[in-house]
Amino acid sequence: MRKSVDAQFIIRVLKGEVTEEEREFFEEWLEESDQHREIFASVSFLWEKTGELPAPEPPSPSEEWYAVLQGIRQRADEAGGTLPAALGVGLELESRGGRSKPRRRAPLVHIVAWAGVALVIVAIVSLFIHIGLPKLRVQDDRHESQLAEVTTANGQRSVVWLPDGSVIYMNSGSRLRYAITGNARLRQVWLDGEAYFSVAKDPGKPFRVVAGTSVTEAVGTEFNVRYRRGKVSVVVTEGAVQFAGAAETVRVTKGQMIKYDERSTSITRLQRVPIAEAIAWRWNKLSFDRTPLDEVMEEIERTYDVKVSFSGAPVKRKLLTGVFGRESLDEVLSDIAVAMDVKITRNGKEIVVR
Repeated sequence: MRKSVDAQFIIRVLKGEVTEEEREFFEEWLEESDQHREIFASVSFLWEKTGELPAPEPPSPSEEWYAVLQGIRQRADEAGGTLPAALGVGLELESRGGRSKPRRRAPLVHIVAWAGVALVIVAIVSLFIHIGLPKLRVQDDRHESQLAEVTTANGQRSVVWLPDGSVIYMNSGSRLRYAITGNARLRQVWLDGEAYFSVAKDPGKPFRVVAGTSVTEAVGTEFNVRYRRGKVSVVVTEGAVQFAGAAETVRVTKGQMIKYDERSTSITRLQRVPIAEAIAWRWNKLSFDRTPLDEVMEEIERTYDVKVSFSGAPVKRKLLTGVFGRESLDEVLSDIAVAMDVKITRNGKEIVVR
């Protein structure tokens, strides 16, 4: 499966500010192609040469002015003249402040540092334009403020860092919108698909995930939201969230899953679930629990970027339960065919189920 990362993620890797899980994700991305390795090598070189140079301290207006006055007085003394009255008073006032000499000007290396940081930023942006990451599309929305949009295609995943420090891991075939500009009272994103949220703690700013007609709210926790075919499921892995459907609100805590159907507006009561299976996609696995075969094959399409068709309707309604690890597509299809007693043929990216 093709993975993707953004520029911010690569910089965090270079600075050693990633978790073990994030580093594993990055290493898998790195191994996917020579192009990824070349990109990382180029960014690493630029960052090593310029990214860590110390930035200069901001100049002091009063000290810079004092340096100018000192220079004028020195030139006046050399010429045997006197300072104009206004400048003389200015120098007198500066001298009373205890300064006896002008502050040294920022050395050239500081100017180079700023130029180096700018170079790194430009270079990283230029590199990422060419690696096929999900594009951010900024739009002007009077009601929802300025939004950015991230889309992951089939066979692709992405990691998104929000301005507040929250991290979102997007599954294949998903779309996310979030506000670029800050909101003093609320943090909110809109999801169509599936994503895992690691929310930065801020009790004063609730974090909301809008999926269809449902809203999942947290102030600092971790949870997974899936929104497909008008159905929503939420699994909490840390802390707790408030889940609101069209008719009621339910509190969901660690290790619990809740399901919601938009059409009936019904919420399936809380149930304890094995977290590793409920969010198996985070570890490159597929997990199904009495899932109709047509929905199973939709997940296969998203995960492996293939196209599946059925030769008959009855086979679509068969139910599958099972977990598939890091097997190849052919191995997964073979296991499904045996478990469901169906025939599956594959020709490149075209798959037919009979």
